Amino acid sequence: MTGSGKPLIRGGAPAIAVKTSNERGRLISAAPLESLAARVAGETALVSRRAPHSDAASMLASFSRDLEDALHEARNVDVFLALDELAARTRVPLSTLRRRCARLGPLIGATKSSRSWIIHWPTYEAYTQLNGGWDSEMEAS
Repeated sequence: MTGSGKPLIRGGAPAIAVKTSNERGRLISAAPLESLAARVAGETALVSRRAPHSDAASMLASFSRDLEDALHEARNVDVFLALDELAARTRVPLSTLRRRCARLGPLIGATKSSRSWIIHWPTYEAYTQLNGGWDSEMEAS
């Protein structure tokens, strides 16, 4: 996490956090944006067939390319969270997160930076989903 309280992000655009009804933060999925990009590409093709030399067709084509480029960049963004940010998102106590970092380290995307842990959010989420959440047996070992 940076000094401004925002998650540390490598690769470009900032992450967007959303509060859900239970006040748990989540990163926005790109699926709705990919659907929008496909619809814009379809509309662009339709306008280009009807009026190939119009300004609207060239403007839509340019917008469609820009949207595709932005989505491509967004797929390559790495989000690293400090433990306090991860605790707020997952509602897991800091002590538990520190223990997981010490025991599982790279498996959950944890690395030490300036004597504190930072977590690679996509790796942590993938590990959590792959293992069906955390059970007490894993915590006890």
